[in-house]
Amino acid sequence: MKTRTLIALMGASVLALTGCSASETQTEQLTSGVDEAAKAAVPQEIRDAGVINVAVDYPYPPFEYQDDAGEITGLDIDLAYAIGEKLDIPVQINKQPFDSVVASLQANKNDIILSGMNDTLERQEVLDFVEYLHAGFAIAVPAGNPEGISDELDLCGLTISSQKASTSGDILRDLSEECTSAGKAEIQIHELATTNDGQTAVQAGNADAFIGDAPIMEYLVATAGDGSTFELVDFADAPKGFEPVYTGVGVLKDEGLTEALTLAMQSIEADGTYDALLEKHDLKQYRVESIDVNLAEK
Repeated sequence: MKTRTLIALMGASVLALTGCSASETQTEQLTSGVDEAAKAAVPQEIRDAGVINVAVDYPYPPFEYQDDAGEITGLDIDLAYAIGEKLDIPVQINKQPFDSVVASLQANKNDIILSGMNDTLERQEVLDFVEYLHAGFAIAVPAGNPEGISDELDLCGLTISSQKASTSGDILRDLSEECTSAGKAEIQIHELATTNDGQTAVQAGNADAFIGDAPIMEYLVATAGDGSTFELVDFADAPKGFEPVYTGVGVLKDEGLTEALTLAMQSIEADGTYDALLEKHDLKQYRVESIDVNLAEK
């Protein structure tokens, strides 16, 4: 373990906390500055602690990943900094395995989740989500699409990899039930720890395809082998990916941070930072109509 400090510009001091990567400090202001209403809504306990701890599981590009210089970057990292600026409080990015991000909030290790987390009704039993993306799921296959996958039911009988504890695993289980209902073979679901593991499984021939959030799959296809290793299955009627869901900043219910985060994110939208960051990370097509809370459909 190394010490990592990622501090929002508006914070007055540098706090060294235990993290899992090299130390760095934000030097560029992203937003128009402090939002007084959002700042006033920060619970006193958080204000007294002097930092907001953010649970992030990387690599998960373009949300969070290490660039060529080894620095952590991505949409979620920028949003964390921007939230810190609006709330006038430093933020600490803590690497946390995705399957334990909620538990890390419950154990008071982290305060919020910014890790490309999809809003689901099941997760809403514990968390509030301040939504910032609306995207579906996409399927990456080896270049040339050797299995001839053209729709979801073409996955029947195949081995498909996905990230453990992610919504994509639930999607596969639902599709597998559709397969068996149609008299076809069930999907062999290969759930792995990280998106990189899922990619490797396909490249090694241990899986026929890899499913994940559309932004992740697009990035994978564009960058792996300089764009020559994978291709996306084209769903012409689903430009945002099939079965679109909302992605949001996760925070425990009744912890008092939901209002502050919502006001901060709405201020980030109002001053143009939100659109600028989406453009920076090539995610404009997944913009939400407006920042809101808990939009998963009942």
